[in-house]
Amino acid sequence: MKIKRIKEIKNIGTFADFNGCSFEFEDLTFIYGLNTFGKTTLTDIFQSLKNNDPSLVISRKTIPYSTTSQKIGLSIIDESLREKDLVFQNQTWGNNKISEYIEVFGTEFIHKNVFTGLTIERDNKKNFTDFILGEEGGRIAEKIESDKKIIREKNANSKNLIPRFVKGKSQNEIDKFLKFDITTLDKNYVDKKLIELQSQKNEEQKRLQEPQKIINLSDIKKAEIPEFTITKSLEIINNCLGQDYSNIKEEVLNGLNSHVNQHFVDTQNSSNWIKQGFDNTKKNKNKNCLFCGQSIIAKDENDEEKFINLVNLYDKYFDIEYTNYINKVGVELDRELKSIDKVSFGLEQKFVIQYNIAQNYKELIIDQDFQDLLTDFEQKLKNIKEDDLEFQQKVLVTDIKLKIEQKNRKPYTSISKVNFSEFNTNLETYLNNLLEVNNIIESIAQNIVIFKEKYRNLQSIKDIINLLNIQITDLEYQKNRIEQDEECKTYQQELMDIRKMEDDKKINKLNLENQQSQYLEKYFDKINTLFKKFGSHNFKLERKNENNGDKPVYTLKIIFHDCEITNEQLRSVFSESDRRALALAIFWAKITLKTDEEKTKTIIILDDPITSFDDNRITNTIDLFKIYLEKVSQIIILTHYPNFIKIFSEKTKEDTITKFFEIEKDQVTSKIKNIERKVFIESDYEKIFTKINNYIERISSDCIKTDLRPFLENLYLPTFFAKQLRTAKKSGKDLSSLKNIINEIFTDEIVKARFQTFRKNTNPDSHIFTSNNKEDVINFAEDMMEYLYSFNF
Repeated sequence: MKIKRIKEIKNIGTFADFNGCSFEFEDLTFIYGLNTFGKTTLTDIFQSLKNNDPSLVISRKTIPYSTTSQKIGLSIIDESLREKDLVFQNQTWGNNKISEYIEVFGTEFIHKNVFTGLTIERDNKKNFTDFILGEEGGRIAEKIESDKKIIREKNANSKNLIPRFVKGKSQNEIDKFLKFDITTLDKNYVDKKLIELQSQKNEEQKRLQEPQKIINLSDIKKAEIPEFTITKSLEIINNCLGQDYSNIKEEVLNGLNSHVNQHFVDTQNSSNWIKQGFDNTKKNKNKNCLFCGQSIIAKDENDEEKFINLVNLYDKYFDIEYTNYINKVGVELDRELKSIDKVSFGLEQKFVIQYNIAQNYKELIIDQDFQDLLTDFEQKLKNIKEDDLEFQQKVLVTDIKLKIEQKNRKPYTSISKVNFSEFNTNLETYLNNLLEVNNIIESIAQNIVIFKEKYRNLQSIKDIINLLNIQITDLEYQKNRIEQDEECKTYQQELMDIRKMEDDKKINKLNLENQQSQYLEKYFDKINTLFKKFGSHNFKLERKNENNGDKPVYTLKIIFHDCEITNEQLRSVFSESDRRALALAIFWAKITLKTDEEKTKTIIILDDPITSFDDNRITNTIDLFKIYLEKVSQIIILTHYPNFIKIFSEKTKEDTITKFFEIEKDQVTSKIKNIERKVFIESDYEKIFTKINNYIERISSDCIKTDLRPFLENLYLPTFFAKQLRTAKKSGKDLSSLKNIINEIFTDEIVKARFQTFRKNTNPDSHIFTSNNKEDVINFAEDMMEYLYSFNF
């Protein structure tokens, strides 16, 4: 029996609409997939097939909801070596004759057969042995597990059935309540008497012994909310940024820009530079250039005309009106920026102090309205998110500074405004929240004033209140017992049902124990051997009998360096690798105990069997898998760990017929595609080289724009010039940039210049990155690769 192929998967997990595949599974098949791509979904499908349990599939409908019916189409090779369809449809597996041959190792197996979290629990200890039972033992174990589940549910439900009056009380108090005799009680009399005593008690409680302590409690006060002008400042800034100087004529700007483009390197700050030089030149009486010292007196009429034209151009550009405009805009921007930057939001802590004061009255003023005010106060405090507002303020300041810098460069142009709508909305919300809190504080303060007035000049009557409390408590007990009589009867019946099922479970567990004793000894030996093979040499497993209320159950005892470790010590001693190795040992022990004939029909499904394993554990595990490739019908391994496939492939070479598949995902569905062995065994250098080369030769259309620079910087140069880079690093050279790396490697200026050209052309803002012309990329990449691999080292 073998799984031949997956033909389709519809509306199951990430496989919303997978329409089959043309590939075939082999004796050894790898399915590689990243987390969330569908690997777990495939494992659940195989587990559902093994258990013949449709619920594992039904519960994994695709999100968002789809009206498409769930369907799985598989094909298998049966014992007659013919390919037959196996379909999940209408919420059931049709003609499932392969389930008995499938063994699945994954999260569900680990959960059921080892332990939960870091503590071995009695439920898991039973599961540790349940799959080694014979046919009759399996039937008994299934009945025990079913009864335990029902008992657990009943025990959990019984807590909900405890009469309300004693819920959360000790068992003695619950039993006393259940046995209380109510046959002589009159409910009407109890209700009437209780109302009378409660009213009397309420009157007496108004006079407490030490009212001064309450009177001296601190009062709560409102906070003064400042007027924030930050929005006004932002509007002024946007007004300044949006201004332009329309009086400058177009021919003046064109002339100035022409001069700047011909003679200036830094064109961004040209206006400020020219203005400063122009102002100083006009003050310069000896007519010498303030920058180079040469005479600026014209040598001939042509030079004089050029000079006069340039001076006139500057004079028109920097007239007094324009200068005043620049100064006014600059002063306003600087003033409002400082105003915004110094704004502080600091009311939250003041309100917290008032809230803490108000909490002093929580147990004193039991009026529900007052309690609701305290609750509202607490909730409103959570809405005052000053940290978010301060963060937005800093972002705005940073944005404003950038825009002011742009405005300073070209004052005569309009700059895009600062978008502060979200900040303004949040500021308004913040102010509204502050006002709401102040209103709550005012209401609380009024309640406190009224409350304190009741405690001035009153005498204590403790004894009367205590006596009333005793009488009221007794009457409330009677009242609740009368009203909850049906609840008591229901709870008592549930306890009787649980005791009956517990007795049945004990009988079944005794039968199960007698049926298995000899077999367990042999099975633990197998697990110990495998556990050590998987790398857990310091651990030893032993079978241990426990008596803990029920008849003995077989449990797992863990020996570490010849010392038994407790459940509490597992956290520090038993690593994740050890836990997974133990689970895999248990799983593989089941495989080893099959007969040779059973093994030849067995299909093993492994979901990430070596996650968290070190290299030694991985090697031993692969060796074991290789041995069983010849003994079992088929091994299918699902993993998101490409290094595991790489190691496995390198160890098996080409002596095993292996298929490799990859799960990929688009916006609609996950898919399964064929993938070659070399994908997993190639180095990063080989993968990127192949990708670039295939793009150049038009074999592949996968864009290489973002691969060229990393290939040159991180793969090619470190590979071919490792010695030069190591020498430069030892000499303390700065290798923090590709530019520096090239300069340190090469001494020939022509070669250096060529590599620097490659660097510049692979920058994100270069032509090949900004152009959508595929031929540009191919031509550049071909030129670079040809040079790199014809280079004379």
